[in-house]
Formats: sequence, structure tokens, C-alpha cells
Amino acid sequence: MFLCAPEPKTLRALFENRFVLDDLKSLGAGVALGVRDFSEEHALAVRLLNRLNIPVSAWLMPSGEESGRWDCARVAEHYDTLTRWSERKGLRWSAVGFSACTPGKTEGAGKPAGNPENAFIQLIERAHADGLAVEVFYNWPKADKQPAKYLGSPRFSARIPTNVERCVNLEPCRLKAGGELSAPRERSQAVCVSSTRAGQYPAEGAGGEAKTWPEFAQELRLARQESAALYILSLESCAKQGFLDRMVTLEWNGEIPGAEGRKAGGVRKIQGELRKRPWLVVTALMGFVGGAFLIAGKKKK
Repeated sequence: MFLCAPEPKTLRALFENRFVLDDLKSLGAGVALGVRDFSEEHALAVRLLNRLNIPVSAWLMPSGEESGRWDCARVAEHYDTLTRWSERKGLRWSAVGFSACTPGKTEGAGKPAGNPENAFIQLIERAHADGLAVEVFYNWPKADKQPAKYLGSPRFSARIPTNVERCVNLEPCRLKAGGELSAPRERSQAVCVSSTRAGQYPAEGAGGEAKTWPEFAQELRLARQESAALYILSLESCAKQGFLDRMVTLEWNGEIPGAEGRKAGGVRKIQGELRKRPWLVVTALMGFVGGAFLIAGKKKK
């Protein structure tokens, strides 16, 4: 699944490129389209993806002026607008994605107005009643590098209903020294990979330093080993960097640099443990011999 949240003009230019659409079809990939406004460019993009049977989900996001007051009530208003707009424009969505939101306004001595958990649960139920799968996005990279905490907090995330189809931590995985992947897993049922080292997404002009293709390809292979559900930041940056067509021909099970070293390291670790605890070898040997006698006895019978 590619995340895609450019400005309307960039979005139009992106989907006017037929090679982008061809690559999406070849990859069997979908698009999580950021919906901050309800522009004609967004409607055109969704219609095109619908016509080509490319899955597209509506990732509801605050506009610039709403980012500081993106509470559950406002998310619900945004969802209402989405459903009316989609019906009017004839748009089909495979899912709706709700971004992290804050608890909402307070009343009296700092007490929350209503129960934000219940409000969120009700919103999920509404989306399901409308025939949509539901994804929860949280911790996307921001300019101040502080992740959106509310839905990611243990208190709230523990109460996310089990019928949410997927929770997605949008903090991109990082390639560590030694070729291992640092992938946030808490409450997330997917792995996010970014083609850039951006500290902010989505934002116009926040592309960040581009990764090299070998580096990005290695992260993709390792991420696929972690999870079958990959969320890639972002469609527009991959298209700009020329990575889409390379992904089509990527050997996903190809050799990963450093993999042999990790295997050898694992063997050395086991050998070290056996030297420290020689009784483990004796125990294993006794078990093997006992099993052999048991099998032999059954054969005689």
C-alpha cells in the first residue's frame, strides 16, 4: 500500500503519468489517499483508480488550519463530508483510514467533554455500517519529530476494538548497523518503509534526503520478512525517484547484504551458550537416544 498525500496540483500530475498506474497494477498495490480537502483533483484520482480496479482508501487528514484541533468530533465531521462528497462524485473506497486525534474540548475542571474512546468506537461502527474497512494510522513523521501520541498511547490503543481491520504505525523502519531492520511493532499490524529520510510527512517540499535504490530495496526485502502488509511513504516520492518500475522487477526474496553475517552470528551465539552450559548437550543427546529406542521398540511390535 502506497501512502499518497500531495497537494492537488501535484496529485493531478502524478496520475496523469500512465507509467505510475501501470506500475501500481503490476505490483498489485493499493493507494491510501490523504484527504485533507475535497478537491476536483482528488475526485479525478479516485475515479481513475476505481476504473483500473486499483484499491484506494480514504486517509482522513486535517488541513493546515485544523491540525491543532483534530479531535474525534472533527474527525466525525470530516467523515460525514467524505461520505456526502463520495456519493455526489460517484467515488468508491476500499477502506477509510482515521489519523490520530486528540481527546477533544474540556469542560469544567479539565474534564473531557464526553468519552473520546466511545466516540471513536461509534465512528468505526458507522464506517463498517457503510461497508468500509477501517484502518487506524498513528505516529506519522512530523516537523517537530514528535509523534501523534493519543491513539498510540497504551491507555487508548488497548481499547481500539478488535474489529478494526488494521492499526498502522507510520513511523518508518530504519536500517541499523549490521543490516538489521528497526521496525516499530507496538499495536501495529504493518511495517512502514520510506524512500526518503524525511522528518515530516505529508508536507509540500518536505521530501527529505532521498535514499539510494540499493538501500531502499534492502529495507523493502527486510520489511517483507517482518510483515506481508507494507505501507510505503510515499507514492509521489517513489515515482519521482524512479523506484516504482524497479519495485516491479525487484527480487523480493533475493540475497540481503549482511544476512550471512547475521546467520553466522546466530550460530556463534548458540556455540557460545553450549560452551557455557555443556549439560545442554548431554540432555539433548539423551533425548535423541531415548527417542531412537522408542521408535525401534514400536517397529518391533
